[in-house]
Amino acid sequence: MFGDSTQGAREGRRRDANGLRPTLEGLEQRLLLYSTLGGEWAYGSRITYSFPPDGANVGGVPNALSQAMAGRGITEAQWKAELRRAFAVWQSAANINLAEVPDSGASLGVPGNQQNDSRFGDIRVFATPQQPGVLGYAFAPPPINGGTRAGDVVLNSSAAWNVGSTFDLQTVAIHEVGHALGLGHSSISTAAMYDVYNGLKQGIISDDINGLRSLYGARQQDWLDQYRNNKDPWNAINVSGYLDASGRVTLPSLDVTSNQDDDWFYVKAPSNASGTMVITMQAKDLSSLSPRFEVYNSALQLAGWTVSPNPSTTYGSTISLQFTGVPAGTGVYINARGWNAQNSGVNGIGAYALRVDFSGGPVPPAIVSPPGTTVPEKPDQGGGSIALAAPDPAKGGGSWRKDATPAPSPIGLSKGTRFSTWETPDNSDPSYGTVAFRSPDRPGLGRVFEPTTAFAAPSPWFVQAIDAALEEVEGDTPPSKNARLASWIDEVMTVELPT
Repeated sequence: MFGDSTQGAREGRRRDANGLRPTLEGLEQRLLLYSTLGGEWAYGSRITYSFPPDGANVGGVPNALSQAMAGRGITEAQWKAELRRAFAVWQSAANINLAEVPDSGASLGVPGNQQNDSRFGDIRVFATPQQPGVLGYAFAPPPINGGTRAGDVVLNSSAAWNVGSTFDLQTVAIHEVGHALGLGHSSISTAAMYDVYNGLKQGIISDDINGLRSLYGARQQDWLDQYRNNKDPWNAINVSGYLDASGRVTLPSLDVTSNQDDDWFYVKAPSNASGTMVITMQAKDLSSLSPRFEVYNSALQLAGWTVSPNPSTTYGSTISLQFTGVPAGTGVYINARGWNAQNSGVNGIGAYALRVDFSGGPVPPAIVSPPGTTVPEKPDQGGGSIALAAPDPAKGGGSWRKDATPAPSPIGLSKGTRFSTWETPDNSDPSYGTVAFRSPDRPGLGRVFEPTTAFAAPSPWFVQAIDAALEEVEGDTPPSKNARLASWIDEVMTVELPT
């Protein structure tokens, strides 16, 4: 259990070719203190999520998510919208897609695929009673957890949940989904991944975004945009040559990359056209995009447009328009984008597919199958979960804990791990604990140490680490050894690890 005084031990980490190093942020010369857990989903192109029904087994305790929300006066439509938006927030920030799928109600952790199990989502959201003050916990993604429990979130069904006030459901969900995707804690207090619940946060900041992008990269333009940016009708992609013998063309793997991304297409009705044209845009089962498209004639006069019902609270849907009396040779422009263009918000970004059909067939419920993302179950590589504790009135703040149950070890720490912002010499011994030291004016910085080392005679690399921290953060000459030990070491704690 980590308390408030150890917040400094959970420093940010950033990967580069040379290992784990601090990164300076622009002219402000601030350390970016996001961290990652050492795991990520193999296929970010489609990470699924689901909401198990009440009664699903969570380690011998029934899931009570719907019941818990109803007890707080939060309807099913409300809590699902809050949780769906939490997933969409992260999707909008990096090269990933998050899609909701049905849930069979199978037990948490049942044997099955690590990713793309047909019975439920990769990330499942449960709720069970937990100890007072804990808001919930999340299992780390693969390969830390190698089975179906990877990424699963378990909220505290006994917590005082609210929408838009403490304890705000969406705020906690954004944080826990961040863990499910592979993010650790940030030492920046305004970050969604900050290790204390300190108020309403229904969005993410650059530190959260940079952390997610260190795992999955920035969102990429789709294959057609990479060929030519079809941002307006004068750059529309002409797909007429791709119509099949029946007069149908399907374009998979498209993407609305930002709220400013308009995808324009042009198609001419073939000579064997039936007179009926059906245009379908599918995001359902592919992403959290709330889609919209508009249809124009060859003179760029609007002929029709459509969005999903309640588009602002839709996260992944399929929409279609059917036109009749369309003669052969008719030219049509199509503009596909998020539900409210530049004002769409987080659910105006995501993967989709588009079909134009002159065959006279029915309006389809779906036009493409999801991409193949199946990863079979594998052994855990550390296992574990991270939990958020509610603020403690006696301490005036909150804390996070690392939870070794039901996995054998705390997440993110394994034999030989360097949980640090400054690199350890290669000849140092394996680390089995953490030391926290803090600057009075800046967020905490952590350092791993050997538990056999006495504070009276710390190993040289540990002394150098504190010196480096003081110089980097404060810009001052480090104090003497005695002052350093007395003033800057905040707490030492032991962490149980497997042998």
